[in-house]
Amino acid sequence: QINLAFRSLNRTFAASNSQTHNMKRLTILLVSLCFISSAWAQTPRRADLNGDGEVSLADLTKLADILIGRHEYVDLGLPSGTLWATCNVGANFPEEYGDYFAFGETEPKSNYTWGTYKWCEGTASTMTKYCLDEAYGTVDSLKVLALEDDAARANWGGEWRIPTHAQLNELTEEYVTWNFNASMNGVAGVLLTSKANGNTLFLPYAGYYDGTTLIGKEYFTVCRGNSVTKTNITSYRWWKRDGSFTFDGTRYYGTTIRPVLNVNTSGE
Repeated sequence: QINLAFRSLNRTFAASNSQTHNMKRLTILLVSLCFISSAWAQTPRRADLNGDGEVSLADLTKLADILIGRHEYVDLGLPSGTLWATCNVGANFPEEYGDYFAFGETEPKSNYTWGTYKWCEGTASTMTKYCLDEAYGTVDSLKVLALEDDAARANWGGEWRIPTHAQLNELTEEYVTWNFNASMNGVAGVLLTSKANGNTLFLPYAGYYDGTTLIGKEYFTVCRGNSVTKTNITSYRWWKRDGSFTFDGTRYYGTTIRPVLNVNTSGE
């Protein structure tokens, strides 16, 4: 219910014009202050929105960021300069799973199959977009997602995008270390720590959807890339709890999206 309220407020604020900007900021501040005060009165821990173990002005700032749709990122000191979002699309906190998307779709849904996939006519051999082989449909030779089909850009706006294949592959032991048995607020996930600056990135083990079934919850996380490697296969990075990796997956699967900034313009 809180998430729905936040999204409703975001839509309302986005629709407001520049003449109401100052009133909007004041409203956000007052709502945030009331929420923090109420949470503190009921259960002090609920008011610790940024998870640092303390209730302070930083928690008020965190709530204000959520209400206006501003998204945080972490700099892992990577050679590409890529900045990784601290949350998945549809989530307000790092440990939340957020929404699930098929490749090239910008809205979550309740069933993920070839029959419900936007860019085919019901089967794996009837692709209508992002098709590299005539055996799978109408060839258009599109390999990288167009921005209008990028769930990160469609939902967050700005310069946010789904990571490229190269950006996913940059998260290697050369630049980060992994803790596959990490947790945040009781949610299991993998914690990446930068070797350059010590900054961290938490990815919850959110699994993926095949049909209406959520597979792998609390066992692995899937970070989707923005390109196809074969006509019906797209780039992923799967972190599994046993420490293993997988790099590709079927495009109709519903997976979480972890956006990035400073995307390689080539998209490769």
